[in-house]
Amino acid sequence: MDSWKFLREPASHLAMFLSTVLMQTGLPESRMPKGFSLEDFNFSKVYKCINQVGQKTMCDVSRTMYLHSHVNSTGESMSVREYFKKVLDLGSTKLKNAFSKIDLPLLDKNIMKDEFDISFAYRLMTAVCYNIYNELDSNCQQNITILKSLRNKISHKYQSNHLDVTAEIDNLKKVLKEIYIGVGNVLQKDFKENIETMEKTLSDIHDAQIRQDDMITYEEDVKAFKMDKTHKLIAHGCKELKTLYGQLTVLNPCTWISRDSSESSLRKFRVDKIFTPLKIEDSDRKILISELLQASTRIAGEEKIPCALILYGLAGSGKTSLCRYILSNWCGIAEKIINTIENFDLVFLVEVRTVKSKTLTEYLTQQRLPKTHNEQFKDSFEIIPLLQELDILFVIDGFDEAGDEAKNIVEEIFAKFSNKRIILTTRPEYHTDVVLLSNRYHVDCLSIEVCGFDDAGLREFTIKVFTAVEENEMKRKIQISEFLKYIRGRGKVLGSHLKLPLTLALLIYLWRDNPDILNRVTTATNLYCELFKLCQKKLEERLRTFSRTGAVQNVMLFLGKQAWFMLQSNNICISEDIKKKIIEKCEYEKINDIEFMSAFLMCEIDESNEATESTYAFLHKTQMEYLAAGFLANAVMGGETLDSIRNKITEWRKYHEVIVFLTGHLAINHILEKNIGPLFTLIKKSETGIGNYNFWWKILTEALHHRKVAYTIARELPLRRWELNDTHVVTGLQLLSNTPVDLQELKIEMPSNVEPYDIPELLDTMTNLRDKLRNRYDKNNPILVELHFWRHNEYSTKPSDDFIRTLHPWGHLTTFTGSLGNQREGKEVLSFCFKLKKIRVRIMTLEAFRSLSKSLSRIYKSVKLLRVTLALPVYNCAPEKLSNLQISGGLEVTVPDIKDEDKEWLNGCVRQICGGKGCRHITLPNSQLTFSGIMWLLPALRGIGCEKLSLETVTDFSYPERMTLERKEKEMCIEINWIN
Repeated sequence: MDSWKFLREPASHLAMFLSTVLMQTGLPESRMPKGFSLEDFNFSKVYKCINQVGQKTMCDVSRTMYLHSHVNSTGESMSVREYFKKVLDLGSTKLKNAFSKIDLPLLDKNIMKDEFDISFAYRLMTAVCYNIYNELDSNCQQNITILKSLRNKISHKYQSNHLDVTAEIDNLKKVLKEIYIGVGNVLQKDFKENIETMEKTLSDIHDAQIRQDDMITYEEDVKAFKMDKTHKLIAHGCKELKTLYGQLTVLNPCTWISRDSSESSLRKFRVDKIFTPLKIEDSDRKILISELLQASTRIAGEEKIPCALILYGLAGSGKTSLCRYILSNWCGIAEKIINTIENFDLVFLVEVRTVKSKTLTEYLTQQRLPKTHNEQFKDSFEIIPLLQELDILFVIDGFDEAGDEAKNIVEEIFAKFSNKRIILTTRPEYHTDVVLLSNRYHVDCLSIEVCGFDDAGLREFTIKVFTAVEENEMKRKIQISEFLKYIRGRGKVLGSHLKLPLTLALLIYLWRDNPDILNRVTTATNLYCELFKLCQKKLEERLRTFSRTGAVQNVMLFLGKQAWFMLQSNNICISEDIKKKIIEKCEYEKINDIEFMSAFLMCEIDESNEATESTYAFLHKTQMEYLAAGFLANAVMGGETLDSIRNKITEWRKYHEVIVFLTGHLAINHILEKNIGPLFTLIKKSETGIGNYNFWWKILTEALHHRKVAYTIARELPLRRWELNDTHVVTGLQLLSNTPVDLQELKIEMPSNVEPYDIPELLDTMTNLRDKLRNRYDKNNPILVELHFWRHNEYSTKPSDDFIRTLHPWGHLTTFTGSLGNQREGKEVLSFCFKLKKIRVRIMTLEAFRSLSKSLSRIYKSVKLLRVTLALPVYNCAPEKLSNLQISGGLEVTVPDIKDEDKEWLNGCVRQICGGKGCRHITLPNSQLTFSGIMWLLPALRGIGCEKLSLETVTDFSYPERMTLERKEKEMCIEINWIN
């Protein structure tokens, strides 16, 4: 069959097009029909190339693949439905999942004769002929995907002034050629003639000129394109969504306060103006905002970009701002930072708390694309099948706030768009629920933690906020410098609260209003008290007159009461019922309700409908917890007992932060002393756990280091041994310094993905222990300490020396994992560790090795196990420069990155350091040793008493080589443990 026969058939638009344009007779633009331009003509060229020539290529190769897969006994091909049932042995459900509703008429037809589009051809390849498709090389598969997307991407280029016809057609030639070649290689079919015809056809289309007698054909082509449902959905939907996202406004106390200056300040305080990339990370890496959509993970043994990204973080950590920033990037409002964001045809924001629809179709047609749906589509059920053909992104914000209807819509997205990109945000306590949802619908996902700001982000955000609120450049620079100086100094006490963008922004306003106030802030309760005092002051200035003294404070307490009830019902978004109650309270106190709620809450304004809608929410969960605790403390001051409050709630374990703020409120109001007993009874009921060092340090801090509280906490902490990791090592050591605990053993362990030097205040806190623990612990009454810095031991270039030095004189080191650096003679950090029993140490320089050797000569009697990693440079460290390491126990040696040419050096080094004692276990990670290198090493290592060799190598061994190595292993009596 002639592959291009259809081009010559009268019914084909492309044939008509070619037959009338081969004469190079140009029509002046001035003589073109009204409403038809040269841009229309050029666009029609590219449109024809993709949708007709590209479609022909896809039909060609997919039919060839289908024919190759199966032919029935009569020699005729089966229908797709018949093939699914008889050959693949799959039912109708699988068929429906593989194809869309649009494809249904084709499933019973003879696809060797009937025409079909690019999308159907793609599904034919991937769902029916998947065995052949999977054999195609990645380049061919990538070009098939590109062609599939080009059909939709052309919609974005209609009426564009930047359409380069030559570049578009040249690129298409390459794509189609690669598809032919890739499929031909697998099926051993020569598509040379098809390629030549395809290239000539594309060239003819490119070179065609407009003829007067063919204007009707051109106009019909453009008209057909405009009437195409996919194009209408992309063009009209994109415009409507970008308009909608431009009208969504988020107001918060910062925008409310900034109204004092000028309208321009308010306009500057937008997410696209002040947004600062957050620190986001998965289990072991930081991810740049620019690479968010390219973040990959291992899926079924392969590194892939997952369909779903689950962004989890504390309320107020910046998740919603991140969602808005993604939208700003797609709309072109903000500077393009997020890579590949422009590739999406449509981006749908699903704000969970504002969902009012019962189904996804209803949500899309009524809350997101009402105009496009009403004007361009008669049947709402067309929307989802059409969207399934596009490159789309769902941004689902606030899964933790979902009611039943919203959860159904989120579930529909995962069910019907499992192969599309999804970004979903949630609080940490709902993270597992989202992972289970992904697994239920077989959606690959990557979980990423939104950590708020790191130090660099905090500085950048600070600069942007000051830029938004202070126009005088010289004044602004001075203020930024002074504020950052405060943050690095006295502001350290505010800790994690500075990572919350809104809290940091309010803090900047407070500092600008009165820097002296911040110098008095020492607790989180103090901080929020001053922040809301500022908002209250501004509100009172704006309202000017009140019916009674303390009216705003009364409404604040009422707001705290609502926050307490909402925490118990697990809501952060203020319902219409609660909003009504707040308005009624404001009316009673003669306060403007809009001004009040704007001063203390987040307000989201949707101006997309005729009636502007406002949705209110708390700034973050921390604000709710602060206000709720203030309401409870006020109840105590009014005569209610803490015991009474405790008995009203059964599950206090959900309200640890409320208890922390309650402690702060009691202390600020000078009623903590008489409530310490009931407070600790309440804490006991909250099941904090005895090892929750972060919680206990917060309680002590909020109690303003009350002596009786410190003694009570000491009784609640573990009695004999503490184990601290990177998440609570600083607070644990602060408790050791500030409570009268009687500790005997302390273990500090940092995993390999954590750099101890990067943990804020860790080194300073350990250094200060010398003074803090004086008269409690010394060389005669020491704490026995284990230090495990796995990053230093495995690959970090930083030594652990500074941390070891901080132990003198209060701590005696018993176990050490880390690395040693260069040390002055007589100042070796291990030389006085006479109780040191186990050492795992990484050595990177000859000087560090000498320090270790000298230390061991003093303390060798106590050392029962030494595991030393020699990360020494082969080229300038001769084995004879090393000395014998003196120990009373066993020696194990690790040497990374060994090659065949280093084997003699390795043998010499091990012999030199172990002397006559031998070395029972040698580990060689990340080596490039070959079969011959290993065969040489085994007898050499046997000669120094090696019993076990743990080996990682990039080399692949043949079956005979593996058998030979097994025999050699038995002969040498050395067990080989293959790491990889």
